[in-house]
Amino acid sequence: MAPRIDEQLAAIGNDVFQRHPHPTHVTGRKRREMNGVLMSALLPPVEVEQGLTGCRGASEPLGPSRLSLAVHPMNVQVFAPPEWAGTLLANTAAQWQHLGETEPRWSVLTAEAFLQEHLAENLESFYASGLAELATLDATLARAGLGERRFQTCVELGCGVGRVTHALARRYATTGVDVSAAHLAIANHYVQSLGLPSVRLAQLLSIEGIKSLGRFDVAYSRLVLQHNPPPVMAALIAALLAALNPGGVAYFQIPTFKVGYRFETREYLESSQQTHMEMHYLPQATLFKIIADAGCRLLDIREDDSIGMSSTALSNTLLVERPLNQDPAPPLTP
Repeated sequence: MAPRIDEQLAAIGNDVFQRHPHPTHVTGRKRREMNGVLMSALLPPVEVEQGLTGCRGASEPLGPSRLSLAVHPMNVQVFAPPEWAGTLLANTAAQWQHLGETEPRWSVLTAEAFLQEHLAENLESFYASGLAELATLDATLARAGLGERRFQTCVELGCGVGRVTHALARRYATTGVDVSAAHLAIANHYVQSLGLPSVRLAQLLSIEGIKSLGRFDVAYSRLVLQHNPPPVMAALIAALLAALNPGGVAYFQIPTFKVGYRFETREYLESSQQTHMEMHYLPQATLFKIIADAGCRLLDIREDDSIGMSSTALSNTLLVERPLNQDPAPPLTP
């Protein structure tokens, strides 16, 4: 017997706000808020109201992040020689190819409902959650005063199995890129089944491969950058921002702090594995410098629950714009 819709949405919301293989507790109110967004994408208004009434924990207060303002900086090697950055990306690609061959949808949303053994009764809710992601993007653009701006083209970095891709394609001509051929094969099958002509999918074989996508109006990436080592995170963000058209925006999520986290490229390559999901962190100061160096400006930044609210770690979701009146960057060449 398939779970009730509010139970399915609770599983999705639990994952989206606790994005980590070993998530921590999230308060009932935050889970209820996520369920509300998901239900709004899935159900008529009357059913949304009825569904939320029965959600467990609806009256629990939402506690603030407990990360201290007095934490010390991380020791992170952010930049690496190009050949090392390529090796780091290849290592990540091997990890995600393995996950794509074993548990492709669970690797995207790590809820038990999306394991292969439970997938048949939960596949519809898995893909419906992508519509909620689009609603969140719309709300963020509106808060930044860009709700009426017309965007034509979009690149989704880390499109996975097409969970959000199909939603973005209802709004923009969308290119989805991913390092995993296994995930892309599933995404291709899904978007073709929907008859979406505005989707193009491509495997990202190198960081320089971003340049081959040309210019675009929207860059989108959530629950993706965190699985790449810091030098790859930094290079991918810089490449995406460089490819934005004037007036274009990048909307992305990235972990920016964890107590005790450190990264040194040589040490990592000597000890890395190619089967398990990893979590990495890019210092916020570095992130802001990348944005400034790209000639872009920060419009919105939020602390999010993508890796769980905790006293030891922080994740941010950002909206970044290349100003309309800015001269285009030099032509991109692959």
